Amino acid sequence: MAIISLVTGLMCIPILPIVLGHLARGEVRKSNGTVVGSGMALVGLILGYLPIVIASVTLAFFLIPSKFSSDLMLEVESDSVETLPLANQDKELEFREDGFWYRLGSDNVFNGFAVSYHEDGMTMKSRTKIKEGKAYGLIEEWDLSGNLIPARFKDEF
Repeated sequence: MAIISLVTGLMCIPILPIVLGHLARGEVRKSNGTVVGSGMALVGLILGYLPIVIASVTLAFFLIPSKFSSDLMLEVESDSVETLPLANQDKELEFREDGFWYRLGSDNVFNGFAVSYHEDGMTMKSRTKIKEGKAYGLIEEWDLSGNLIPARFKDEF
């Protein structure tokens, strides 16, 4: 059994070398020295457990970052249009030389949504989230008919 555990472990078949390795080591222990092969059974066990450990680490490597990014998305979504202030980008905000957006007449950087309207003054043209005075995330745009144009990130212009 120890040899089969070792061989199947070398073949990267995870379950069989684990079962056979444990059985073989138990058999060697019960034999009081008449049966040999404990070392081969141990190597078979290690080779059987190794793919499981590698797969677990790989899964954790991919799942943990996705968990953090989903938490980040929840945080971003919590700053919704309903909770942050809106300001008309053309009439209420100014972009200053320091590279930040400010509400006119204020020395504090703007936090909220900058909205721009088409010439009719009624139809929204764009909406940009401003965080600590900088454009952040997606810029949403609408055509004259009010149809949403596919969103772009702020650096895609």
